[in-house]
Amino acid sequence: MNKDRRSFLAAGLRLSLGVTLVHSASTRAALCVDPEELGSADYQFRKYVEYTEASKDADKICGGCRYFKPSQDECGSCQVVAGRINSHGHCTSWEARIEKR
Repeated sequence: MNKDRRSFLAAGLRLSLGVTLVHSASTRAALCVDPEELGSADYQFRKYVEYTEASKDADKICGGCRYFKPSQDECGSCQVVAGRINSHGHCTSWEARIEKR
């Protein structure tokens, strides 16, 4: 194998490893609560309302929901779902925040 091809393959391997590490680090950072820290009923309720840490619809994120209570970081609390909630998350109990006039 010539030197240029070996260098190219090594650079590609380093790049793919770096992308994997960055992706897994950002996935861990988005997790607001460890599911193992929740009680069984709270964990089951999260599954029932299909809570996810990242909404598929940017217009329906927890941060824009009437039940979400923000905190100093990306995680807040919810009047419906127990535990810390990601402001970019979503569940089927989502309702638009009512703007005060």
